Amino acid sequence: MKILTNIFNGILGHLRNFGLLAPLSFDQQVWGAKSVIDLVQHGSQFLLAEGVYQGDCYTCWLGARDKVSTAIVIDNVGHATGPFPDDSRVKDCQPWQYPPKVSCAQAVGVLIKSGVTETWIKCTLQQITGQKNPAYTFMFAEHAPVMVDAVTGKII
Repeated sequence: MKILTNIFNGILGHLRNFGLLAPLSFDQQVWGAKSVIDLVQHGSQFLLAEGVYQGDCYTCWLGARDKVSTAIVIDNVGHATGPFPDDSRVKDCQPWQYPPKVSCAQAVGVLIKSGVTETWIKCTLQQITGQKNPAYTFMFAEHAPVMVDAVTGKII
């Protein structure tokens, strides 16, 4: 089995090197997590989605039946790890319904239109206590963090 996994990973690496297989976007990773959430506990609500640009996405939700914070990690090729108990990243998060009206890609478009053209290094999608809507918080290497409302598409 390990040999097959190594062969598969090697083939994926070569496909990526030749530009034939692009890494999953943050939106695609979160959508994949939502699919797993629906299989585990349909009707659960999101608490947090946090990803590194072209890296892993940690997603957490509040169980519809058990009311327990549960997480899953989706890597940039779609491999899921979990579900497992949340590691307490959701301290101030409120549950909200997926999907947001504004995707991460659309939020990036808002940033570009406002003059922020630097590629983000980390993105967090959550509804913080006291905040009306879920929002994307983008972290950058050089630019100050920027938040975009995931319902209105406006910079906060």
